[in-house]
Amino acid sequence: MRTLLVCTLALSLAAQAPTRPKVGLVLSGGSALGLSHIGVLKWLEEHHIPVDAIGGTSMGGLVGGLYATGHSAAEIETFVEDVNWSEAFAGGAPFRDLTYRRREDKRAFPNSLELGLKGGISLPSGFSSGQEVGLTLARFAAPYAEMRSFDDLPTPFRCVATDLITGKSVVFRDGPLQFALRATMSLPAVFAPVPDGNRMLVDGGVLNNLPSDVMKAELKPDVLIAVALIDEPPKKEAVSSLLGVATRTVSVMIDENERRNLALADLVLAPELKDLKSGDFGKAKDFIVRGYEAAERKKRFLEILAVNDEQWQAYLAERKRKRRAEQITPRFVDVAGVNEVQRRNIDKQLDEKLEGKPTEIPALENAMTRITGDGRHQSATYNFVRRNGEDGLAVSVLDRTNAPPFLDLGLDLQGSDTADLRFGVSGRITFLDVGQPGAEWRTDFQVGLTNSIASEYYWRAGKKGWFLAPRGLFTRENQDVYQGKKRVAQVLIRDAGFGGDLGYQRGRNSEVRLGYELNSESFKESIGTPLLPLNNALQTVRAKYTFNNQDQPLIPAHGVYFTTDMRWNFDVPAPYVPFGTIEERLVAARTMGDRYILLGLVTGGALVGHSFEFPVFSLGGPYNMSSLAQWQQRGDRYYDGAAAVFRAFSVDPLSAWNRAYLTFGVEVGKAFSNFDQVLPVYDGVLGFFMKTPIGGVLLGGSLGTEGNRKLFFRVGRLF
Repeated sequence: MRTLLVCTLALSLAAQAPTRPKVGLVLSGGSALGLSHIGVLKWLEEHHIPVDAIGGTSMGGLVGGLYATGHSAAEIETFVEDVNWSEAFAGGAPFRDLTYRRREDKRAFPNSLELGLKGGISLPSGFSSGQEVGLTLARFAAPYAEMRSFDDLPTPFRCVATDLITGKSVVFRDGPLQFALRATMSLPAVFAPVPDGNRMLVDGGVLNNLPSDVMKAELKPDVLIAVALIDEPPKKEAVSSLLGVATRTVSVMIDENERRNLALADLVLAPELKDLKSGDFGKAKDFIVRGYEAAERKKRFLEILAVNDEQWQAYLAERKRKRRAEQITPRFVDVAGVNEVQRRNIDKQLDEKLEGKPTEIPALENAMTRITGDGRHQSATYNFVRRNGEDGLAVSVLDRTNAPPFLDLGLDLQGSDTADLRFGVSGRITFLDVGQPGAEWRTDFQVGLTNSIASEYYWRAGKKGWFLAPRGLFTRENQDVYQGKKRVAQVLIRDAGFGGDLGYQRGRNSEVRLGYELNSESFKESIGTPLLPLNNALQTVRAKYTFNNQDQPLIPAHGVYFTTDMRWNFDVPAPYVPFGTIEERLVAARTMGDRYILLGLVTGGALVGHSFEFPVFSLGGPYNMSSLAQWQQRGDRYYDGAAAVFRAFSVDPLSAWNRAYLTFGVEVGKAFSNFDQVLPVYDGVLGFFMKTPIGGVLLGGSLGTEGNRKLFFRVGRLF
């Protein structure tokens, strides 16, 4: 039977024109499964089988687009292995590229619970803005921004997307190649849809996951080879949950539209993918082998299409001739998609960094992500263009559709037993450009055992980093009081006041503030042993410095966070005298191999002058002397040091276990008021930590000296 098919195909080709047949290749979508397409291309190249037209959807579009721009299979393999897939699918700009104030937001709310308030409360249109995947595509697609037709590429190309407005497929034949690829890869709910006039474009696989019909109609190959990615059907248990049902429903619809187009292909290759999954982006080599093997299994059919060495070299030379330079020296930078004030600011920033200098991918991508680092914009990417005979950069900025203003939400849950359980819900509402460009109005609130509201207006004084920040606050909190290990009272603390700072921000890493506060504080027992009620009206001057160059808000892999806060309180009520406080914190991180992160923490504080009845500082809680309950030790001075190791369960950047760690560490510290009490407490910590959409989750235990021990959990920020 196989021999008969080979003969039939050979006779069919012989009956055509005397020149060799035009070969088309169509590649289906399938997330990481689509990496197997590279193996098919590798086999075709090794056996001198030209591809005269190529098309695809989603990941098939990415691989097809790479090949269409003149890249060989080996170059494509290197490209996908160099992609940081965890960043490509990330929710927004990397932490390192955020502005200083957006870093503050992420440190305070290290989760994915950010809502837009533009026109009402709304969720983002996708988990990821698409910024990083857009920049990944620009690495090879930027030179092909002004294509009058994708037929002019080194290999003619087509890809498809789906318009959510009309419910129809959209075929890309021309225009910026990067835009076409970004649209065809826009997985619904994972990436935000791509706006295009009145259209909202998402992944082409929704309606046409294997565009054989488009290839036949538009590029008219004599022989069409289709590469179909047939995933293994899930087990019954996998479709018993709401998410499982939804995922499988979409998969079934995609499979059905793919089956219809399989019949249009002359030859179908189906890689064996039984033990690989659509999220296995870290297994590119495995996928490539499977694709290569799929072509090898159809060797007898494919070899009919092979050409001799002379024809093959001519084919390669023609592709090389049409390939465009991937580096230019831009003489101008055009910015589109923003208002005039923002355009001028971005223009100035980019002109200084990019204009007149040979383009380097790291510099280009850094410049684009920094544009999105202020929270206003969903994405920023670039293309190469020519104007009046000169090379330049066309930068396209896309504003967020649901923000600003935006609302960050967070949970703070921790405890070691039913008597030491604390729960809080917090939020931050941020309005941008209030009163003038660059100004912000930020309001924080918290509800739970701590009830508070604080609001600050941040006004930029010029363009050199100076700012003024008036603010007001109200806090009501219950804190426990211990004698040794026994809780003897609970104190209600109220604090209300207002103040302001003059400050300076240096770049994105550091800030210094000098300020004044007028506060009214009260301390009163609410449960347990009566304490002397305190009511204080304090005037305070303060100086605060913060430096942060860490790469992540929760568990950084490298970098340093340092802050020092000095205060002097005067005009205090009798019988007290003016006093001051100083508190410092240092968190340093570094990686050790692929799995290990070492974190060091040093923090301490001291009261200078006369002390109040109620001590200023306290220790207790996870990685704040973990063997103690929160506030168990109090004093007018304290110190705390910790060294912790976090070991990732997986090195696969897209695996959930890559965000889960085994943590173990040691701590030493003490809170005290008398110098004869300075001998430290030691403890060891062992726990499980995971980064989740609601923040960090820590479960663990600690055993310390003096008989202290705790089993604890925490949800929210850790350090």
